[in-house]
Amino acid sequence: MDNKIIRIYFSIIALFISFGIFMVGGFVSASSTDGTIDSTYKYAWTENTGWLNFGTSEGNVHVSDSALTGYIWSENLGWISLNCANDDSCAISNYKIANDGSGNLSGYAWNENTGWINFNPTNGGVSINSSGDFSGYAWNENTGWIIFNCATTNSCSSVSYKVETDWRPRSARPECNNAIDDDNDGNIDYPADIGCSSLEGDKESNHPGGVPMYILSPTPAGEKAVEISPETSPGQTEPAKAEEEKKVSELLKPIIETPIKEIKKTFNKVIGLFKPKPEATTEPKEKIKELIPKEAPPVMKGEWALLPSESVDGFALTPLPKELSLLLGKFPELEKTFARLGINKITDLEKLQGVKLILPGLTQSLGLSGSEGLNGEIVLSGGIPLGELPQEAKDKIPMGMVFAKSAGELIDFNMELSVSQAGEPQSKITAISGHTLSLLVKPEGEANSVKGYLIFKSKEVSLESSNKNYLPALLVKPALAEEEQALPISEDSGQEERLVLSEFYYNDSDKDGIYTADIQIPAVSGKYEIITEIDHKDPKLGKKEIKLITVVDPEGYVYKKNGDEETRLSNAVVSLFWLNPGAKNYELWPAKKYSQENPQTTDITGRYSFLVPPGEYYLKTEKSGYSLYQGQPFLVVEGNNVHSNIELKSKYWYLKVVDWKIIVMIIFGILLLYNFYRDRKRMG
Repeated sequence: MDNKIIRIYFSIIALFISFGIFMVGGFVSASSTDGTIDSTYKYAWTENTGWLNFGTSEGNVHVSDSALTGYIWSENLGWISLNCANDDSCAISNYKIANDGSGNLSGYAWNENTGWINFNPTNGGVSINSSGDFSGYAWNENTGWIIFNCATTNSCSSVSYKVETDWRPRSARPECNNAIDDDNDGNIDYPADIGCSSLEGDKESNHPGGVPMYILSPTPAGEKAVEISPETSPGQTEPAKAEEEKKVSELLKPIIETPIKEIKKTFNKVIGLFKPKPEATTEPKEKIKELIPKEAPPVMKGEWALLPSESVDGFALTPLPKELSLLLGKFPELEKTFARLGINKITDLEKLQGVKLILPGLTQSLGLSGSEGLNGEIVLSGGIPLGELPQEAKDKIPMGMVFAKSAGELIDFNMELSVSQAGEPQSKITAISGHTLSLLVKPEGEANSVKGYLIFKSKEVSLESSNKNYLPALLVKPALAEEEQALPISEDSGQEERLVLSEFYYNDSDKDGIYTADIQIPAVSGKYEIITEIDHKDPKLGKKEIKLITVVDPEGYVYKKNGDEETRLSNAVVSLFWLNPGAKNYELWPAKKYSQENPQTTDITGRYSFLVPPGEYYLKTEKSGYSLYQGQPFLVVEGNNVHSNIELKSKYWYLKVVDWKIIVMIIFGILLLYNFYRDRKRMG
């Protein structure tokens, strides 16, 4: 074997030693594809629940090209799961935070106390950049927006925080670790591509370690060794090529196996240093008693069925109830949400327990925006009146749904949807007492009549003493009764008797197939139910009841403190200011456009209330003899009421702290000191 063959031999040995070293290096530094969270930069922030820690050792958060796994820790919420694979619950509830490989995250995390956390919500979204930094917003109905990086809100000068990982998007990784066939040879990344010596290789087309690969022919004694290219030489046939490759393989086998065995030995020794020693075990002194009977009981043999399997299988595979399926068809976004959560049969409904679903108001459900206006002008609203909707928009109104509006139909009520385990959907709105509520419904066909009932359900909110006299008067004046009694809705409804406060009729004056009605919201805080009964002309459709739960909130009030007690203040002027997005400054909210007053002057009860569209607001309260109150700005995400309780402080509150007895004692003390001073001076 001449010097060239010897050089080739040692080159091959060096190559495999390098390969073994890269194997160890790859084992240690594969974090760009399976990343962990930085020990310092590991916090996200939410105003309602505080810090979320992605970097606890118990949470074991990992970032891969396909998903996130592990748990986040919150002092107020507890553990937040990023993937159903954490506890093998995917068969019950299939969820995860997915990664598209480029760092764009999507999907839902789960927390028992606050529900689902959306990593790709509307107007939000979370991503990981080429430096491993998280950015953007996630959303939870109960905690609000979750911020992953102070740079997102330009607040790093005040408090510096972010979530950072050593995972990198594929575009930021070298060619040997980017999941792309860069040299088009059919092999992707290390170790599949022969051009890659490690995951850190930046060119797939390079040969490992820069060492050229040779194929050797057996050299007879006394003859010169010949170098053979890996490709078939001109004129060489395929059988000859196969025979040549076989000879080469046999020649290289002893050369290759020896360094590989040594590398494996060294590698195992190094890894063994980090493995914990197994705990010593001792034989139990007494043998465990045999508790398993020799013959299986009937239930284990399948001879005794506790439940009929046909019924169990039938229930497990039962599709969603018809009423719920029809509702999903009316709201495409809701249908997509059910699909993302994997809810397609009745047993899947348990995934919705504790989840708050929101059905959009009429304008939003039609894909319109009330903020644009009909003639291009800015309208301070989230809704468009029914009379101003074009016919093509009216044709798209979902049938068999009751929509609620207020303030001259300029404010749409979004509905909170809950679904029972039996699949029965129930919608709910929250309104302010004393206001007018506009209802509209589009029957599924021609109707003989559309009738509504306002039902008293329960007094959920405790009433103040000043309101107690309202309740008896309200309950003894149902529109259909001459005396206080419970009335059934209809003779053939087959339902329990309920206390009807009023009965009203929907009208379709313009004959467009849409029925409307205006009702007065009760003055008493509590829980009510609006039942709409549609009597269709088509016997196949028959009569249909639509239920809408209405929670009437108490109004806000202005008060002052008297020790531990509160005293309501009359003649206090409460003003509501809103942030004008065009002028970008705060102005007095134009309440007259919404059939309201602003400012409002409180009566003897100190009460006030505003029903407003989405926007940013703050409250200001003034009263003679009291300091001016100006609250912090707050955000209204959807049409809602403003009714916080406001405390005013007297301008001369410090005089009440010091009464006349204390003043007399202070004067007496001063006189004693002065007399003592005079005596000392006289004696001196």
